Amino acid sequence: MISLGVAQPPRAERRSTLAYSDQGILRSILEAAGGSVRATADATAALEAAAACWQHALEATAVAPSTARTAALTPALLGLVGRELVRRGEFVGMLDVDGARVAVLPAGHWTVRGGVRPSSWRYELEIYGPDGSESWTVPAAGVLHLRYSVQVGRPERGLAPLTWAGSTASLAGNLEQRQSEETGAAVGSVLPVPRDGTGDDPDADGDNDTDPLAKLRADLAGMKGRPMLVESAGSWASAEGLPASQRHADIWRQMRIGGEVPDSHVTLRTEVTRAVLAACGVPAEIIMGADASAAREAWRRFAFGTVAPALRCVESECRDKLGEPGLTLDPSALAAADLVSRSRAVSSLTTAGIEVERALQIAGLT
Repeated sequence: MISLGVAQPPRAERRSTLAYSDQGILRSILEAAGGSVRATADATAALEAAAACWQHALEATAVAPSTARTAALTPALLGLVGRELVRRGEFVGMLDVDGARVAVLPAGHWTVRGGVRPSSWRYELEIYGPDGSESWTVPAAGVLHLRYSVQVGRPERGLAPLTWAGSTASLAGNLEQRQSEETGAAVGSVLPVPRDGTGDDPDADGDNDTDPLAKLRADLAGMKGRPMLVESAGSWASAEGLPASQRHADIWRQMRIGGEVPDSHVTLRTEVTRAVLAACGVPAEIIMGADASAAREAWRRFAFGTVAPALRCVESECRDKLGEPGLTLDPSALAAADLVSRSRAVSSLTTAGIEVERALQIAGLT
């Protein structure tokens, strides 16, 4: 718990201030992309859509009461918490107290040490600014540590939803990568040009030591959507005797070159997207389209089945560390999507003989 009037969180120690270096940047890149299951799905739209839903839901959360301590829980900070919980599985921030001002400084990297009691833990934090980073050693009382979920054997580490759903995360990442490679290939059309019918082959005598396909390969690589003329295996002589319409259809047959993703891949990608959203607690109808009734129901499920329970955990940690036992995080702004069904519930309750005030309370409208 913090105490206003101290310069920093209890017994916090700043170890060093470092400017950015090539080694530090390389470490961050390797940690972000290095072999973990979570990293394979980081760049997918499905995970970003889920993270955005969590971010905006927590940004809309009302914080009460309004005090010098709770002022640290800004919409921007809560939105970052939501995003980090989905993508990283945890959020760690150092409490920075200066007189009456309280702020939470998000940590980019951290190490946790201590015994079986969380109150004994000490955090080694890296906090970043435009000109470099600062290293701090902070006791648990001076740190907000919010976790999506934990494994009993590693209570100090938060786990993201796609860490648990590792196979789905790997499949989502692989599908995106394969389709990106497919659609990133040369695109254009090839228009075969018939030979003159003489049968002359410039490479038949073996005098030409160059690769006969070298120019074709170069042209294919530079198509960029443009048509390209290549010599056809057929010739006008071979097409003699055929009707003119068939002759032209056989000789001048344009062929498209480019990404042709199989329908089965498209279907699989859609299903994997739904699975990623479900793992992150986001109903697919919010992202992938639905009629008005289904969309309202999806928002109701997301607000009360995903966001509200997560906020209870955030609320508990913030109450303890900020010293605000009466702190509440209210997601009722999201309930606007559920007004129709709640109004119907009030009508049914009052029809059954329950007083209006009590019915409104039961429906969560007061």
